[in-house]
Formats: sequence, structure tokens, C-alpha cells
Amino acid sequence: YTHSGFGGQAPNDGQRRFINSTEHYLDLQARLQPILAAQPAQQLGLCFHSLRAVTPQQITDVLAASDPACPVHIHIAEQTKEVDDCLAWSGQRPVEWLLDHAPVDARWCLVHATHMSEAEYARAAASGAVAGLCPSTEANLGDGVFDFVRWRCHGGRWGIDSDSHATVDAAEEVLLLEY
Repeated sequence: YTHSGFGGQAPNDGQRRFINSTEHYLDLQARLQPILAAQPAQQLGLCFHSLRAVTPQQITDVLAASDPACPVHIHIAEQTKEVDDCLAWSGQRPVEWLLDHAPVDARWCLVHATHMSEAEYARAAASGAVAGLCPSTEANLGDGVFDFVRWRCHGGRWGIDSDSHATVDAAEEVLLLEY
């Protein structure tokens, strides 16, 4: 998490506590690798937070410096404003941009992915990426509803989690998904 918006916008005061430079992030990763290597049930993963929080160069640099087996977590197309801002910045929707500029495959988790076009649903599902669904968060924030039926029609992989302090209950998340 380095920026407050697409194109490397400076973070606002509320975001400053989350800010990480690429160098610091890679240093943290290097320090965690030997610790996690000693814990067979744990694995190092990568997190870019979102396209608005990092630059394309940061994505490239972190992927190049990291173990290619690491899972990759990114929030994407979570809100309509995010889609609009990405279109203004790049001329592409967030998922479309990511699929065109990053090696998205089965190790990627596209968190929320709430606002995708039909083409994005098809391409993202075909990539093998997992849709990381957080129905309680998406409901509590009013971000919209992930089109689970469309995703499954494309054979998309999915997982359930929570991205909120309001609830951390897998059964409730699945109930909200069904609803």
C-alpha cells in the first residue's frame, strides 16, 4: 500500500500508517521467508492491496523479486468509483487492466471483483484466479453484489473469507453468498 489512487497519487493522512515502499515490502518479505520456511503449514504470499494503492512498476518489481509460487492477493473492482477511476487513469476497467498487464493465473486471488463486465468474468475465470468473496463486507459497505451465478457459469474458482471487523464467521459469509 503506497498510494491513495491510480497513477501514484500521494497517500492521505489516514493512509500513512499503512504505507510501504517497494524496498521495505521486499525487505519484510526477505525477513519472513526463513521464518515461514520453518513452518510447513504456512506459506509466504504477496499482497498489492489494489491497483489504486500501487503502481504498475511496483507490481512488476515485486513479482520479479518474489518466489513465482507465492500466492498473490489483490482487491479489484470493489467499488464503482474504483472502476471509474481506473478507466480515467488507464482507459481500462481494473480486472481488464490486470489481466492485460500481470501474469494472472491460479495463484492469484481477486478479492471482491464485484464490478466486472461479462468479458472480465470470462477472462478472469479462464485465468484460473480465485474470486475472493467477502459477502458481509460487500454488504456492509454497500459495494454491490458479486455475480456468483455468472462466475460459476464461466467455471470460476472461488473462496469465502471476511474482510471486515463486523463479522468473522464463514457460515454467515456462505449464507450471505447464498442470499
